[in-house]
Amino acid sequence: MSLVRFRPEAPGKADAPDWLLPYLATAMRLGVVSGSREDGKVVFRPNDAITGAEAAVMLQNVLLLPVPASKTEEVAAPTWAQDSVQAMTAGGVCLPDADASVTRLDAAVMLYRVSKLAETAPGLEVFRRAE
Repeated sequence: MSLVRFRPEAPGKADAPDWLLPYLATAMRLGVVSGSREDGKVVFRPNDAITGAEAAVMLQNVLLLPVPASKTEEVAAPTWAQDSVQAMTAGGVCLPDADASVTRLDAAVMLYRVSKLAETAPGLEVFRRAE
């Protein structure tokens, strides 16, 4: 089963290159990404920009940060991303607008801040050295 399919009705949305498919499969198997469902098929769009909400969900799927029990303020994010955006905000990983595209600078800032969480993030426990 191909994880990516061509959609001729959407210009600029081409299949992922062959070299990318094993990485997509691994990310999917590990629960980092799930793709979108269209007509009962899983679809990835590797050439599309990633939104702040999508970035929050992918980071949360790796880091497994606790979702705050009391949400002090509503976040402007789709329902499917609310918990992830809340967790990333509480964890200090400032995210751009959930609907806006993540720029390279946004990604660099988020990854830098994530690196500061490496000692405490439950999802990264497997990577910590035994003392």
